[in-house]
Amino acid sequence: MINPDLAVNAWIPSIQLPIFIALAKGIEFLFDTLPLTIISLAVALVIWLRKSRKDAAVFAGVMLLNAIAIEAIKLIVHRARPINGLIQESSYAFPSGHAATALVFFGFLIYFAIKYLKPKKQKSITISLCLLMIVLIGFSRIYLNTHWLTDVLGGFLVGAVMLALSLLTLRILEKNKKS
Repeated sequence: MINPDLAVNAWIPSIQLPIFIALAKGIEFLFDTLPLTIISLAVALVIWLRKSRKDAAVFAGVMLLNAIAIEAIKLIVHRARPINGLIQESSYAFPSGHAATALVFFGFLIYFAIKYLKPKKQKSITISLCLLMIVLIGFSRIYLNTHWLTDVLGGFLVGAVMLALSLLTLRILEKNKKS
């Protein structure tokens, strides 16, 4: 039986090019869990001041909870990273914090676009760019050989659960407000 993690990890060097490695390293830096959590707090502040305190509080809260959950899962699972990574990471591999955080952050931006943007074209462009960023960030982790395929998929799963629970929380808060 073929191990998909090993197969993808062995295949990636055959498609690596210096320009794309540099791009992937830039994505790795900008969209690491800590910078993206800080950016999300700034976004939450803008939403707090302009639109909805409830949306802002849930968004900021889930971003912080996501960062904590990622670290907790990494400590429980203790999965080693690929040894041929182009960036040396000191933390454990599973789940990919970049993938989880990207899904929560950009998933919330999609939610905000649907809720707050009026022109359909603006919504479509925002949603498309957010989806592209989620995919690019996840792929960059594999491209740099800093994560196994299943680390990224696991990160997406953690992020999807966090996003779903936070959106469910918002729905419950909205229903309670109307009652």
